[in-house]
Amino acid sequence: MNALSDAVHDMVDETRWGHADLAADRVAPAFRARFARAHAGWGERIEIADLDVSTMRMARDEESATAVLTVQWYALDTMDLATTRVRQRWTRSGSHFVLAGETILAGDPRLLDLAEPPADADADADTAAEAVPAEADPAESAEAAAETTPAEATERAEPAVAPAPAPAAAVVDDDAQPAREG
Repeated sequence: MNALSDAVHDMVDETRWGHADLAADRVAPAFRARFARAHAGWGERIEIADLDVSTMRMARDEESATAVLTVQWYALDTMDLATTRVRQRWTRSGSHFVLAGETILAGDPRLLDLAEPPADADADADTAAEAVPAEADPAESAEAAAETTPAEATERAEPAVAPAPAPAAAVVDDDAQPAREG
C-alpha cells in the first residue's frame, strides 16, 4: 500500500502546484496524452485551491487500486469556487503504480476539461473520442453514494436555484465503454 500511497500523494502535490511535467511521469503511457489534455487548463483557466485524497482502495490482487480526490478550484474567468470529486484508477507497473484513468463522480465537470482533439483525427487515432460516457456500474454508484456527505446529497436533491443543464460527466479512462441506448 505504501507504493500506492506514495504515487497518489506525489501526483496530488505535483498537479496541485502546477508541475504537470513531473505528474506525467506517474501516468501510464497509454493514458498520458489524455491526461495532458484533461489537465491542460490547470494553471491557465483553473487554479487549484485545495486537493485532498478522500479514499484509497487497493484491489484484492494488489495489481490495481482506486483513489477518490476532492478538488476545490477556481475558474479564473469568474473566480467562482467549485468542488469536484474525482475517482482515479491506478495500475501496478513493476514496483510502483501509475494513473490509468480518471472519472468525475460529483461536482463541476469543467475540472477535467478535455481539449479539442486535433482536426486530423487520423493523424493520432488515440486522440479520437476522448470523453466516452461509461456505462453505469451499480458498484461504482454505491461507492460514490457512500462517499457523498449528507450535505452533498441534500444539495443535489434540493438545489436552491435550478442549475443550468450540465454537460455529460467527463470520463477520461482507457477502459471506458460507450453508453448503450435502450
